[in-house]
Amino acid sequence: MIGGDLDGVLTFSWPDEEWDYEEAPEGREANEAHRWEKFGAMLTAAG
Repeated sequence: MIGGDLDGVLTFSWPDEEWDYEEAPEGREANEAHRWEKFGAMLTAAG
């Protein structure tokens, strides 16, 4: 989840979850790269 406000320090952490082959068969690294893409897109949209 993402916490903090955009006027101050932005903090975030991924949920404590294990990589699941059935949910992300492309592999752990590709799954994490996809998460970072989504996070970057959210920051861009937030302005």
